[in-house]
Amino acid sequence: DYYEQGFRVAQALDDRQSANEFLRSIGQLGWQGGRQEFLETLAFFQAKRPEFLAAGDLGSIAVSAEAISRRADQALPEARMYLQQSLEIMQSQGQPEQVAHILEHLGQLFRNQSQFEMAAADYQKALEIYQKTQNREKELDILFRLAEIYGNRAHQLDAQKAIEFYQQALRIHQEYDVDLGSEGRTLGHIARIYQQQENFAEALRYYQRQLDVYKGDASQTATVLSNIAELYVTQGDDETAIDYYYQSIEQQQQSNDSYRYHSITYKLGKIAELELKRNNLNAVLNAYNEHLVALQAQGDEQAIADFFVGLSNVYLPQHSGQESDPNLQAQLDQFTEAMIDLCQRGLEILGPEGDSQVRTSLLGRLGKAYRQQEQYELALDAYQRKLTLHEELEPQEEWNTQYSISTTLSSIARIYQEQGNIEKAIAYYQQQVEHQRHSSLSLFFDLLNTLDNIGRIYREQDDFEMAIAIYQNELEFAKAQETQSLYAELLGRIARLYRSLNNNDQALDYFRQQLVVQQNNQQDEYGSSQSDILQNLADIHLEKGDAITALDYLQAAVRVSQELGEPYYMLRSFGSLGYFYSQQGQYSEALSTYQQQLGVAQEWGEPRFIAGALSAMGGVYYQLENHDQAIDHHQQALKIYQAIDDEYFAVFTSRALGEIYQEQGDYQQAIQYYDYVVINQKSLFDGSLFDVLSALGFIYQELAEYDQAFSYYQQAYDFAQAKEYDRGHVRSLAQLAGLFEAQGDFPKAINHYRQAITTNESIRARAEQGAENSENQASEENLNEWFRDIYQDFAHLLNQQGRTEEAKAVLELLSIPEID
Repeated sequence: DYYEQGFRVAQALDDRQSANEFLRSIGQLGWQGGRQEFLETLAFFQAKRPEFLAAGDLGSIAVSAEAISRRADQALPEARMYLQQSLEIMQSQGQPEQVAHILEHLGQLFRNQSQFEMAAADYQKALEIYQKTQNREKELDILFRLAEIYGNRAHQLDAQKAIEFYQQALRIHQEYDVDLGSEGRTLGHIARIYQQQENFAEALRYYQRQLDVYKGDASQTATVLSNIAELYVTQGDDETAIDYYYQSIEQQQQSNDSYRYHSITYKLGKIAELELKRNNLNAVLNAYNEHLVALQAQGDEQAIADFFVGLSNVYLPQHSGQESDPNLQAQLDQFTEAMIDLCQRGLEILGPEGDSQVRTSLLGRLGKAYRQQEQYELALDAYQRKLTLHEELEPQEEWNTQYSISTTLSSIARIYQEQGNIEKAIAYYQQQVEHQRHSSLSLFFDLLNTLDNIGRIYREQDDFEMAIAIYQNELEFAKAQETQSLYAELLGRIARLYRSLNNNDQALDYFRQQLVVQQNNQQDEYGSSQSDILQNLADIHLEKGDAITALDYLQAAVRVSQELGEPYYMLRSFGSLGYFYSQQGQYSEALSTYQQQLGVAQEWGEPRFIAGALSAMGGVYYQLENHDQAIDHHQQALKIYQAIDDEYFAVFTSRALGEIYQEQGDYQQAIQYYDYVVINQKSLFDGSLFDVLSALGFIYQELAEYDQAFSYYQQAYDFAQAKEYDRGHVRSLAQLAGLFEAQGDFPKAINHYRQAITTNESIRARAEQGAENSENQASEENLNEWFRDIYQDFAHLLNQQGRTEEAKAVLELLSIPEID
């Protein structure tokens, strides 16, 4: 209300700048809160829009769109609609750059949601407008955004396009003398992309151009030289890399950066990594010593402190896995000893009056190094000295100090745990709990991690009662502190422990308590979501055979996620409900639910969830024996998975398509999809790949292409052998037997059937030895069901060969009625 009054006053005074600031402040009220606050802000702007239009105040519409886009993820569909409506207004009544401005916000919205192609499309439209209006600064800005999208390291769309956009930016730098973002930075981006493409010559060329631009700027030059060093490391040219790191250090020494000594020490650490590989560690150790002596000669205490801060982050080699190489192990030990020596010298140089943060950092580094060497007593001494130093330095209000104390207590506890001194480990974890409880700053979720560490110790000792008590003891503390999220998390952990004990009644009780807390929790940013809790409740009721109550909870999860408006939770809850209907044979309801999931996914624009919903619908259509629809939906899903390089789900979708075509008798199509599975087999579980190889063998056998059939059956057999997959071993022997029988080679068929039966009887004998275990009994019973057809087929073949007594003996192994 007050911001709106301020906006009115600014309007009356024709103070556009102040009016815009008031509108931005109103927008800030929305994105600082949750979804509800965001929607209230959005409603305010929507209500004001007709007034803005009537007054011809398009500027306020543009600013309100900017304010909304700041946190559009709070209510994505509504925000996107508002921006689209604002765009339409600007396109019909506004100036070209006002249109471009809205397009920028839409592009940023799509970019934040990882919808990069849609973001690029809007940015491209904005770029065309700025090119026409000759707004070079904005043109440059959009070129950078497009280049960043196409050249993104994690989701690279088109590296060459990214380079083209950066090169356009370079032309603007050069032709119009516009330096927004700097020419040097642009050259560096191009070099990085070429480096990613392993086009090292071009990468080096652009780095060299970058050096020319930064000539005279020691700090920037040092950074580029360090990047060139990394380029040579990638090529395996360690000697040249080391030379460039030293050049970088020389430039860094000439800079005025406040962090220069920290940076120098870090680069010395990179050199140390390379010198280790070259068995030339003494060179870098000498460099450390020379650098330290020079700093001491300068008498610059801050520089010395910065040097040791950098030392705390220097590469500390991990000994794990190096035992087989005595020479490398010796180098690693030598390096660790050198770091210990430098840390100790640092403590001596700094003395008791030196920078306390640097001293505690060095003591922490010493503890880590000693622990790595398994010199546990020395490690404990270093950590204890660190704790003592913290205690002497009152007050301890700074977050990093409190966090350092907490992690040091954890380090001590872990050492005792590694030594097998569980009692002392728990004692220090408990000290950590006390520290986190009384922290003036919120370390509550670090507290959860500490409780988890203690709980894990008790679980490893099969003392679930104590593990549960650990969390129960903190419930009163969480309630007293009015930290609802922490209280909910504790309840959830207790519930999951009871569930692991198959005590579903207690698990239900704690999950219900957790649900009540979360329903009253207005800040549900960190705790388990209500929809997750409802899902857990539904799962337990399903295990108890109560499908009606499970359905109630699943439907409640859908309602909660819709009220929250969070697309991720909506998609999960719709998916769980659809799966429930499918498993219950309620296929119409399943399709309807998956269709709703698909709608949310399409609105959100998340391809992986779109594909998942389509694939789920394909599975339901398959159950309904509507193969055409099943194929159509699976093929749509497969195209999406392939487009986003999700090989894991692409493989499973291809398998589903292969099974449908095989069932239809369309063997050529089935082979096509099964071949895709085999080619990309690394994404498959062992059993799944075996099934696909077997299916290909069956198809080729049906087509009387026996050599191909034998090849796939043999691959299935070899795979089962290699993976020690017993069921696959038995089945593959039977498949080979069936193939030989189809070819009329009865001796080979009988031999392979006999091997299959012998193998299965061996498995049965192992199951009988564990008969006291109910799971083993179930496995023994399943053996008859899994392999009944093998015994019957073998008996049938023996009967055909006139070997009726042998056939009868085979059937008696199954304990089933004899067949003709």
